[in-house]
Amino acid sequence: MLTNIGAKPRVNTPWRIRNDKKNIIVYKCVTDTLTHKVLTPLEATLLPFLDGTFTLDDIKEAWNDALDITDKKEDPHSNLFQSTLTDLISHAGIVTFEGEPSPSFREANQHLFPDFSSYQYPIERLARPISVNVAITNLCRCDCIYCYAERRTCDEADFEQLKDLFCDLSENEIFMVDVTGGDIFTRTDVLEILAEMVKREFVFFLSTKSLLSQETAFRLKELGIGIPDQPLHLRRDIQVSIDSPNTEVAKMLTRNSRYLDNAIETIKNLIAAGLQPRVKCVLTSYNFDAPEGLVRLFTDLGVTNFQFVQYGRSYYRHDDALFLTQEQKLSMKEAIERLREQYPSVSITAQEDTSISSQKKKSIEDWDRRSICSGGRVSMLIQPNGDVTLCDQIPHADNHIVGNVFKEGITGVWNSPKLYNFLYPSRDQFYGTVCYTCSEFDLCHKWQGYCYRDSLFYFGTLLDAPPDCPRQTKTALRQI
Repeated sequence: MLTNIGAKPRVNTPWRIRNDKKNIIVYKCVTDTLTHKVLTPLEATLLPFLDGTFTLDDIKEAWNDALDITDKKEDPHSNLFQSTLTDLISHAGIVTFEGEPSPSFREANQHLFPDFSSYQYPIERLARPISVNVAITNLCRCDCIYCYAERRTCDEADFEQLKDLFCDLSENEIFMVDVTGGDIFTRTDVLEILAEMVKREFVFFLSTKSLLSQETAFRLKELGIGIPDQPLHLRRDIQVSIDSPNTEVAKMLTRNSRYLDNAIETIKNLIAAGLQPRVKCVLTSYNFDAPEGLVRLFTDLGVTNFQFVQYGRSYYRHDDALFLTQEQKLSMKEAIERLREQYPSVSITAQEDTSISSQKKKSIEDWDRRSICSGGRVSMLIQPNGDVTLCDQIPHADNHIVGNVFKEGITGVWNSPKLYNFLYPSRDQFYGTVCYTCSEFDLCHKWQGYCYRDSLFYFGTLLDAPPDCPRQTKTALRQI
């Protein structure tokens, strides 16, 4: 219950609010998650008042006016007001009672009062994406043996095309514009591109295997990239991928003879500029014992953030020999536990799964609670030539392309029949699969979606139930 009537709630800083005309959405504008909420009409009446200057009594008064309640002393909506505001407070930290008020919030967000006569809730997908991944390039200075990327050769947008794209994204209030594909630092105009992104308040994450000079490091600092202790909504982190403290192992994994030396120099240059890079390591059977050496080496240089993930099969290149054995997984997990004890002030995250098994079917209950696929519902991927696909792990092929932003614009692609038909294929297209006769077809495909990437990986087609669907009866053509 909300008992402190003098409290002044406000929308938490990382969250952005957007009026999509037929509904209001809020989304957390950070790089490490994709969290959003489509507001109910009742929630939408409250949100514009949550600027930290109105007390609960003030907000309740506005609520009464909005609902045209004349006898405000005997407010029949009191419990509804309480529960509606409580839902906003409890949902992933959208609303807080802490921090400084934002007196300009309401004036700047008058457009957040929607037309309730045509308000739509719930909805299958957003009117515009909240997150877009942009593959600036497919090039990389390494050719890692474990790389999951397709690395297809295609034309790249020039600087002016990218500026136009960034303007289009900004005008559509899309600020989560992450960088994917190859290594952006292979572009000679990388700093100009990043400056345009920062100027438009985009939030993004950079990962590189390039050698970054001192000059580049200090320029990144000027742009506010890689600076530690920034507020969540201003975080633009930078990561350097390093897979072994051993020169020969690093050379073998990356197919780059000077990789470890270059990575060490990059880390030194970033630290000297006052930045705080994260070191990421992909663990394979060849470097499962890398964590201890990497943490020792790079904490001495000033790194305080490490991430370790296990090798997984890709659609494009794979070698069973890269998988960790169960013994290696157990050894790695023990090493991570030791490191956390030895370096309590260092952040060490790790994928610590020790099972050895292929994909298993979910129970009906777990299947119904599965995560909703974000592709085409809240996000999309822009290839270096402007083609749009809905997942970075399906091939950049004609039958997977749903449009081109340089020809149709962001909203043109997003609202195109081609994207809609890809996202919501008809039942007839699943003839011969369990989906064709499934009574849950419409609920599954329209409201929750299914992992067409897994369907492709396991069965060679997008148009089949994925292997973890409890109703799937086929044996996978490929194990993954």
